[in-house]
Amino acid sequence: MGRVHPGALISVVPAKSGYLSLALPSFSDSSPSELGKPVIALASAGAFGPEQVALEVPAPEGRLVEDFPPGVEIAPAAGAEPFAVTRCGDIHVLAVHEQKSHISQFHAGVELLGWVDAPIEATRGPFRCKLREIFRRGSKLIARDGTSADEVEVSAVPSNYAYGENEEVLLDLIKSGKTVYWLTSTKKNAPRCGPWRFKGARPQGGATAFVGQLTGHPVLVGKERMLPSFNWEYKLSGKTRPGELLLMGPHFMSHTGASRGGYRCTNAYTIVGKTEDALRVFPGEWSVDRVAWHIDDEERWFLTKEACEERGRSAGSALRERSTQPPAGFHVTCFEELAD
Repeated sequence: MGRVHPGALISVVPAKSGYLSLALPSFSDSSPSELGKPVIALASAGAFGPEQVALEVPAPEGRLVEDFPPGVEIAPAAGAEPFAVTRCGDIHVLAVHEQKSHISQFHAGVELLGWVDAPIEATRGPFRCKLREIFRRGSKLIARDGTSADEVEVSAVPSNYAYGENEEVLLDLIKSGKTVYWLTSTKKNAPRCGPWRFKGARPQGGATAFVGQLTGHPVLVGKERMLPSFNWEYKLSGKTRPGELLLMGPHFMSHTGASRGGYRCTNAYTIVGKTEDALRVFPGEWSVDRVAWHIDDEERWFLTKEACEERGRSAGSALRERSTQPPAGFHVTCFEELAD
């Protein structure tokens, strides 16, 4: 079911002779009555000691899947009862057999191993999991590196973190049907700029919210070129909050206008400001407690193709050398059809 690597800090209590009962940090039990409580495991007492040593991070095995969603049940064997659920973050797919996937997930020195009751073919989950943020909790500043399992108190916001603004910067663009350019990474880690045009903006429930469509350029889905689009809802910024955009989809349409299906996904984006050549966009819903976020986790939706391509050229080497996260400005998508 898993491995505890040297350097991991584990809470233990004596169990049967020669064994310890371990509470595995950050991994939750899957049973309804124990959901949210840590996974409990037995291990040989001789493998543990009181002295702290440097944490050893194992070399990754299998195929990386970034931003895998939380709450997916893990079983010790294919077809067995689950014992844990995934946490939001990266996993590695070790094998796929008979519509089931053998995966590993590592955090804080603990590696969980088990089977998921589905074949995992994607390379990224449906939403961002590894956002680095600073939250205010009472009088304290809390740094979160991914999920609530990674929280630490800090005395100040680091210099490489960004702040947002409450100024309304998107409304004129959507009402006038402007185009923004998403800087994305292809499957070969090359930068690419794709145009997305706001269409059909109309008020919803008064003058503080609008709905419409966002249409991209044709992409190849299977052997057919299709036009991707999202439906969107936008809540305007106010005195105490920035604007929030919800994208629903994407949907795909053939050149004849026939629907080819799509996804029923909703992704939230907070519009946190504007530069001379781009919108500043935080890839997540608005929170009154969020103070700042790592600059590399902020997207830029460029106002011209030239600005987008210039940013892509300057970030090309960093993108090719990256291990998981792209540098600042990139739009991260989980939809394979939009990645090339």
